[in-house]
Amino acid sequence: MTARRRVRSSADSPGSSPKRTPGAGETFPAWRPTSSEPATGSMRCASTAPFARRIRRPRYDSGGMSPESADWVPVARLVDLGARDRALVHVNGTEIALFRVGERIYAIHNRCPHRSGPLVRGFLEDGPAIRCPMHGWRYALTTGESDRPARATVYPVRVEGDEISVRL
Repeated sequence: MTARRRVRSSADSPGSSPKRTPGAGETFPAWRPTSSEPATGSMRCASTAPFARRIRRPRYDSGGMSPESADWVPVARLVDLGARDRALVHVNGTEIALFRVGERIYAIHNRCPHRSGPLVRGFLEDGPAIRCPMHGWRYALTTGESDRPARATVYPVRVEGDEISVRL
């Protein structure tokens, strides 16, 4: 008669339970893809097409104003921004970061396209550009172009008197 030697596993340690499969009424753990490759094929369903067309409508009623002036939204005053200052404004649920570089004012979507870092807290650089405080991606304030494969949304800015307006 030969003796069997038992191999000790981490499940044998005190306080741990052995691994098992879910039983009746239990759920499996969340599925995680095993590959980092992007999925191929179209994810658009034919039944959603009518809804997509129905959703596309003006963001807000212009109140009879011309289309040229309807999109301009006053967001701040010049006295709110110093010579090299910044401000965060909210317009129709969108966060917009305002930057004043000398006499020019720039408006850019506040969230970095990479990891949604707050660009208003970024590092202002010559160019003019803003560097994301989370991962260091650089975005041109004039075009939104980046040194990486991403592009931030920039908004045209108009200054009339002391009022700063952004065109959405």
